[in-house]
Amino acid sequence: MASKKYLYVCRRLAILLTIVMILTICLIYDRKVYAASGSCEAVSGSNEDYNDYGTSSKVITSYLCPVDDGNLMRVQSLTVAKGENPILQVQYYDADYNYISTKMITCDLPKFGGFSATDNAFYVLSGQNNFEEDNTLEVYRVTKYDKEWNRLSSVGLYGANTCSPFQSGTARFDYDDKYLVIRTCHTMYTTSDGLNHQANVTFIVDTETMEITDSYYSIMNVGVGYCSHSFNQFVKFDNSKVVGVDHGDAYPRTVEIFKSRSNTAGKFSGSHDHISLFDISGDIGKNYTGVSVGGFEISSSKYIVVGNSVDQQDADNSKTRNVFVSVIPRDFTNDSEEAEKRFITEYPEGEQSARNPILVKISNERFLVLWSVTNSSSEKDKDTIYYVELDSDGNTLGELHAMKGHLSDCQPVLVDGKIIWYTWGNNLLTFYEISSDDISNTSEIVIKEGHIIPETAEADPGTGTVSYECERCGETLSFTVPGTWTTYWRKGEGYYMEYIAPNVEVGDVISLWHYTTGDYDTFIFQYEISDPDKCVFERNSLGGKFTMLKPGTVTVSVWPKYNTSLKTTKTFNIAGEPQNSETENDETTGDIDGDGEITPKDVTLLRRYLAGGWNVSIIEANADADGDGSISPKDVTILRRYLAGGWGVTIGKII
Repeated sequence: MASKKYLYVCRRLAILLTIVMILTICLIYDRKVYAASGSCEAVSGSNEDYNDYGTSSKVITSYLCPVDDGNLMRVQSLTVAKGENPILQVQYYDADYNYISTKMITCDLPKFGGFSATDNAFYVLSGQNNFEEDNTLEVYRVTKYDKEWNRLSSVGLYGANTCSPFQSGTARFDYDDKYLVIRTCHTMYTTSDGLNHQANVTFIVDTETMEITDSYYSIMNVGVGYCSHSFNQFVKFDNSKVVGVDHGDAYPRTVEIFKSRSNTAGKFSGSHDHISLFDISGDIGKNYTGVSVGGFEISSSKYIVVGNSVDQQDADNSKTRNVFVSVIPRDFTNDSEEAEKRFITEYPEGEQSARNPILVKISNERFLVLWSVTNSSSEKDKDTIYYVELDSDGNTLGELHAMKGHLSDCQPVLVDGKIIWYTWGNNLLTFYEISSDDISNTSEIVIKEGHIIPETAEADPGTGTVSYECERCGETLSFTVPGTWTTYWRKGEGYYMEYIAPNVEVGDVISLWHYTTGDYDTFIFQYEISDPDKCVFERNSLGGKFTMLKPGTVTVSVWPKYNTSLKTTKTFNIAGEPQNSETENDETTGDIDGDGEITPKDVTLLRRYLAGGWNVSIIEANADADGDGSISPKDVTILRRYLAGGWGVTIGKII
């Protein structure tokens, strides 16, 4: 455990480093936003911020790697129904991120563990539970595929003191010559105390013969590379030696680095040198540590690890996490001095808190650490990635940079001078780029996935069936929208009724909600206001509300999207003095199509422009709704809020 003097010095150093970084901060929000063609094969789910964790990590679901001809391959583990084996969605994109093709790969065993790519093959790790503690049951399997995803062979561990593979942790891989090393975790067979304790697992596969050359999964001690509990696992080969990093909560209660003393290729078992990279306060075995580990890389002279931590001097009360870097010489032994630790952020307690960082290796001398923040009241921190360069000793270099976007559990890869990763969710796939030559140069490529429904699609009034031809692939498809639709209204805090009195006053709020049959999302509805100067609309979880702004007559209409036959129309006579709208804007910003007004059509055009594949044109000078110098999905949000009203949004200014 670190001394109070050491922690004090470390904290003062962190404050000094933070002051230096704040003085040289470089907020790069004007990144380039592109669009590319996508796939109609959309799936549900998201990986945004999935690299973050509170107590224990989780299986990595997202992978990206370069393939032949300059293309990219992304591998995404999908959620499947209970009882089905996991499915990997494998998609290929060209160098400009245009979609090429998709393959679907079913895992051999019921639990997905991870994926690894080498120069000539792909490897998928899967497993299955073994609550019966059957030593003849295969609990881990490594399946080898060729570069066309033809299955070649597999090898597995049986029994392996394992009840549940990948429990409360993850799996990572490294490759050297012909050996693939895997470091993961499991809950173990029941011990004398009646419990199934959790710990790390390591094994090596000879990829030529597809044989396991070494493995360790028994209960032991840190001297053989054992860690329990191990809530995150990292592994590298260093000159054929296996080097692992674990996030421990008990034996040891540290972020610990282990280096095998074995000099035999394909072997690691036996004695290990080990040392703490970050000490954790609290009782042995208390699962919550206030620490997360985000990356492990090897420089020309050091092992570098990044993570985040609460204030360990007050770990029971501290909630705010800051990013730390810990380094140790590659030739360390058990007798070496303590690892060098430093914080590179100093968020005050109770304000911003750093999510788990990611570490990217650019070369043996250059690295990039990236993170985002949570619990921030500052708009500029939302959807923002911060990053700074590190040298081979883990020291920060140059300015602190920022870009709009998200991290995920996709480890960024270095391809043709660009650091690339992706996020996905809500039928949008986004690739992010940072130039390794000039890290202030960033790009964002937004791709719309799924079938594209024409705006003119309309339901059959009798059945509610919408038949349409996908504007991307041309396939004829159909779905059903409500065949019945009842709108209920209320004024102020009164009761919801089908009838609403037409006479209202400036400032009155008219709320509505809908009742419909079927499994259709009732909040996918359209609205129309005859005079937006007199009335504004804001959606909410029930439906929405109209706020009366100026005296006069206004007609409002609502209907389920794609079924105008169920349109409900109300006319209101507004009395009183005019009320200023909170959403004043300049004359051109937000008018995406240049028709002289800002309407939902402008939102649709901007979304299509960012998603790509729609062949639309916009007035780009009018599209920067938040005034940050770039065109991004945030501008779509600003326009939506402006049209809805009630958000206090001013178009054309950064908020």
